[in-house]
Amino acid sequence: MKILGVRWFSGRSTIGIVQFIEAEEVSLYRQTGDADYKYYIGMGKGHDEKEDMQTIADWGSTFDKAAGDVLFKVYKGEPI
Repeated sequence: MKILGVRWFSGRSTIGIVQFIEAEEVSLYRQTGDADYKYYIGMGKGHDEKEDMQTIADWGSTFDKAAGDVLFKVYKGEPI
């Protein structure tokens, strides 16, 4: 899994939506900027961004692909 981005929402808790691709998609992504993006949502502790991103990617809940594509401005054939 390769994490490509994250969007944070903070209030009483720190909520993140992580965009990632599976390991087998990395080569295609590097060549074309396009891949089968996936999204997970979860809560971070708010102390270490990279650790929180990885925790959400590992243990978060799936987030709707269409909504994730809009949130991360994914347009077919264009790198983000």
